[in-house]
Amino acid sequence: MPGFTVIETPGHAQSHIVLYNEKDCRMIGGDHLLKTISSNPVLEMPYEGKERPKPQLQYNESLKKLLHIPISVVFPGHKDEFFDPHLLIRNRLDKQHERALTVLKHLEKQEMTVFALCKLLFPSAYQQELLFAISETVAQLDYLEQYGKINKRIENGVLLFSAQRRGDK
Repeated sequence: MPGFTVIETPGHAQSHIVLYNEKDCRMIGGDHLLKTISSNPVLEMPYEGKERPKPQLQYNESLKKLLHIPISVVFPGHKDEFFDPHLLIRNRLDKQHERALTVLKHLEKQEMTVFALCKLLFPSAYQQELLFAISETVAQLDYLEQYGKINKRIENGVLLFSAQRRGDK
């Protein structure tokens, strides 16, 4: 598209991009930034020999990248265009942090598997939308792990997560 620059924004999908017009600060955002709902960074298989992608962390970095770009209007992949995307981005990053703290509180009470945590976080949604519920659960664990807030261990072939306690390493 003439006048538009491609900006890589992995997270919602590994290959996600947005198109940005520097002249008038318009962005064609696809599913990266939606006005009324948060894009769900979905788990994807790793490339052979590579580590599993961590889409929530990628998504957060992609959002932060856009905070440094002057954007007047976003044309998303769903619904109508919207203005003031920087406020929306900051709100999304804050909400992501709040969700992670909720997960951490659960893990402070007891050690849990991903599935047990998923059922606790999404008591009805996990039955209809398991991929999205598991993806969101793993996303929060990736976020907490990035900041050294949780421990993980394997017991009898089962991966367990718990909150980091003072003195843990």
